[in-house]
Formats: sequence, structure tokens, C-alpha cells
Amino acid sequence: MELKRKIESEFLPFVAKATRFLGNEIHSVQKDPGEGTLRLVLGYAGSYDSGIIHPEYDALYSLWNGEKSVWAERIYAYSPSDEEVSREHGVPAFSLESKTPVNQFPLIIFYLPNVLSILEVLTILDLSSISHYRSERNQTHSLIVGCGPGITAAECLTDFFDILLPGDAITGNCRLWQFLKTRDWKLPEKESLFHELLSIPGVYLPGLYKEEYSSYGELLVIKPNSASVPTRIEMFPEEELERMTVNIAPLVPLGSVNSRNYFPGDWRLGSESESVKPLHRLQPISSPSLASFFRDTLKILRMAGSMGVDQLISFNQVVLANSWLYFKKHSLLGGKTIRL
Repeated sequence: MELKRKIESEFLPFVAKATRFLGNEIHSVQKDPGEGTLRLVLGYAGSYDSGIIHPEYDALYSLWNGEKSVWAERIYAYSPSDEEVSREHGVPAFSLESKTPVNQFPLIIFYLPNVLSILEVLTILDLSSISHYRSERNQTHSLIVGCGPGITAAECLTDFFDILLPGDAITGNCRLWQFLKTRDWKLPEKESLFHELLSIPGVYLPGLYKEEYSSYGELLVIKPNSASVPTRIEMFPEEELERMTVNIAPLVPLGSVNSRNYFPGDWRLGSESESVKPLHRLQPISSPSLASFFRDTLKILRMAGSMGVDQLISFNQVVLANSWLYFKKHSLLGGKTIRL
């Protein structure tokens, strides 16, 4: 209660958009954390604007909260001005739903939308008074998990995370969710938990491996610490991903958000002056930049000779079909050369 009062009096009045820290968006989850409830925080290592409309992050939030004995709360990366207010007034990083300090959660899962998102992860850890380095955290510290597109080069991030879930984030979290939801897990069991997690495909535990370097500092090999640790991390079967279903209740912001950071590169949901209004998940499909994006995508698909492109009646169907995966499957993997 003391932290809540401090947030209300010394943090919210000084940040640019206080509604982003209230945790009362449509479909946000509030639970009574009874005895035996596993509490965790899902950190989005990016801005609130991009995270609140990110479909995969929505899916993770719905997945974890789908179990009655699990309560997953949220935190997004702070803007520079919000971070300055937090440090100046001594307000630690906190979860949006219950206003609990992040360092009091036994499990912290970070979703990294890109490689540079690790900087946001380190900032949140610093604001939470949690050491950046795995080697400096002990049994009393939170378990730090990383997932998402940003951990494609997982070995660059092993110093910071206890667990990495390379590959599809939803599948990895689903396996972890199925494993943890039935356990009365406490922090002192962290080491035994690691060895139990070895049986789950796609889970990388950096602390159970050691690196060997040459005299020039070049990485030579990564070896397991014991014979029980696998030498290679097996990925999740694609068939399992295709069979999996997650019931998503998408988060809807109560304040306006800027959508310009949603698509990487030059593609955006709209021009920089456009914003996503409350109760509208996406910009109208007539948005010039979005329409141009999918028009060019269809053009490339036709040049590659992909089958069934002309059967895509509207841009909405392209969105639902996930045009990039469609392009990769039918063009890049089809063995055909595209000249632009």
C-alpha cells in the first residue's frame, strides 16, 4: 500500500501519460493472489505504444492468465522521461495491475521484439534493483526468462538470463506454463527446477553450460557442465505449434497510442501523425502506408509465381494470413529468384 501511495503522489503526476501505468485497460486481468498462486510479471522490452497492440505479447498474457492458479502482470519499457521521474523520486519498477515491485516476483519473463531490446531489459532490471548479470544473482533473486524474436542470437544474451526460450515464444511459454502451473514453486528450488526443465525441448539454461575460449579470446566451444545436460537444444516440433490454440482477449488501451514503432523498418501502420484511438486495435485499412505495404507484398508474391495469391480478396485477409510467413513459405523456400 505504501508503494501505491507513492506512485499516486510522486510518480503519476509527473509522467507524460499516466494512463499507461494504471493497468486498467480493457481485458487486463485482476486476480486475488491466494496461497499457492504463481505470480509472475511479463515484461515487454519496448514502448507501451508497440507493446499494447502486439498480438504475440497479447497471446502470452492470455496464455498465462488462462490458469486460475497463475497471475501474470505486465510492465513495459519506460520512456526516458518516465525513467528520469522514477529515479528522481525513488519509485522502483512496478507491475501495472497490482503495483507490486518487480523484484518481488519469483518469475520475470521478458519478451524481446528485437535484438536491441536487451537495453530495455537491463533498464527495467536496474530500476528494479536486480543485478544485470546471472552470475551475480542467487537463490533469493527472481528467475529471469527471455523469449521473442530478440533472442535469435541467444549466446549474446546468456550473461543476463537464467532461461532462454529460442524459437516461437508462444510455444516456449506454453511448455513452461504447463510445467509450472501444477507446481508449488518457491525460489529456493531454483537449482532443482533447472534440472527438471532439461526434459522440455526448446529450453536453454545458460548456467548449465560453460564456454571455452582461445588465447585470442575467440569462442571455441560451448560444453555442458555434466552428462545429464544435452549438448544441443532441441527446438519445438512445428506440428505442435500448428495444433496449439490460445484464446486471446486483446488488450485495448484507454488512452491514445502512437503506432509508428509497430512495424520494423520503413513500414508503419500509418503516417507519423496518425495514432490508434481507444477501442481501435488497428488503423483503418485505408491507411495509405499500410495499403501500400500489402500492395507491394502482393506484387512480390505474383512476381515469384506463388499459387493462390489472386484468391486473397482483401487486405484484411492478408493481415490474417500473416503475409510475411506466406511470402517466406511460398517464395523464399520455393527455390525461385526474385528480381526487384
